[in-house]
Amino acid sequence: IIFIYDYRNKNIERNRLLEESLISERKTISAILKTQEHERKRIAEDLHDELGSSLAALKLRLQKSSLAKEEMS
Repeated sequence: IIFIYDYRNKNIERNRLLEESLISERKTISAILKTQEHERKRIAEDLHDELGSSLAALKLRLQKSSLAKEEMS
């Protein structure tokens, strides 16, 4: 009976440790995914902002070039 009780307690403890390990692993994975998503959003915003300002600068250059051509004519 003592062996059965001891075996049962060890199983319970082993299961508890496994459960804690799985919870910890899930938290770590969740934190990694949140960090990756945040970084993706930051990069997308940077690219969007950079592209928008580049297109605006290009538009101004084209308009200036077009005006210069009209003045030459």
